[in-house]
Amino acid sequence: MNTLAFRRAGTGVAVLVVLLAFGTIPVRAQPAPPKVTVGIFSRGLVVQSFYRSATWKAQAQAMVEKRNEAASKGDLGMVGQLDQELEFYSKLPLEQMAGKAPLKNIYEALKNAWPAIAKEVGADMIVETPLYQSSSAHVVDATPAITRYLSTAKP
Repeated sequence: MNTLAFRRAGTGVAVLVVLLAFGTIPVRAQPAPPKVTVGIFSRGLVVQSFYRSATWKAQAQAMVEKRNEAASKGDLGMVGQLDQELEFYSKLPLEQMAGKAPLKNIYEALKNAWPAIAKEVGADMIVETPLYQSSSAHVVDATPAITRYLSTAKP
């Protein structure tokens, strides 16, 4: 019999047992990803609410008054410029409803309200419409809170 082979095998097993007993690698559970609640809103309802709001009425009235003032002073350049701006804003709501124009002016009008709206609906973020969401995604509708803010905001 080859005792040398048994000794080597026995030594190898002993080393392996020692390594396994004392050299274990600590295994840590990965923390669960944080749950994020996403607030979404209806573009159409938000656009309608904005253009029916006192905020928009005050902005439009200011442009009309500025145009009338320029006309009374005979400043035709300013009148033409303001007419173009008023024409742009007359077409913008339809383009925004169709998704052809960004909602930049509406987002700007809501910039100070976003944190309060998110808190009211319990959202960590607010987006228009997700392109994809898994069934485990937590989504809340922020449309009512946004439209309520627009209807009650003072210009």
